[in-house]
Amino acid sequence: MKPPKHNFRIYVNLNKKGLFSIQAKVNGKWKVITYAQHLIAKDAFYKVYESGRQRVLKQRKRNVHAYLMCNSFEIIDNPPSTDNLLRIRYNPYLHNQFKIGYAAPDIKSRKIFFQNIFCAKEILATNSKTYLLVPAVTDFETALKNPIKKQTVLF
Repeated sequence: MKPPKHNFRIYVNLNKKGLFSIQAKVNGKWKVITYAQHLIAKDAFYKVYESGRQRVLKQRKRNVHAYLMCNSFEIIDNPPSTDNLLRIRYNPYLHNQFKIGYAAPDIKSRKIFFQNIFCAKEILATNSKTYLLVPAVTDFETALKNPIKKQTVLF
């Protein structure tokens, strides 16, 4: 099966703090076309290049190897509040893919439970962090009973 079509790939810029770099294919190669602090990615999915992740683990040095792929995006000036949104995280030292983090009901335990995320209709990217544009589940039990449906993306 062919990979899903995507027109853009977005990543956290490691040199320009707080900015995302947005790339498009130009003559068959990915080229940065613009930068944005806040944007909404549509029909998006996450891709982690395992070879880049292994380089991070070996060298203990950051490099760009994880992307938010999307068909379209909109740069916005005033992002919505992220208070009720689910944060999407990626840490190459802990996981090999992006995760949605749920805080445990007992805040003192400082535990966060993660669920895999593969794709979403709309994702808010702001201040070097990404969020699902859906209402947050308010308690962990509900999150476990009604997990976000996983949609497998083949590469």
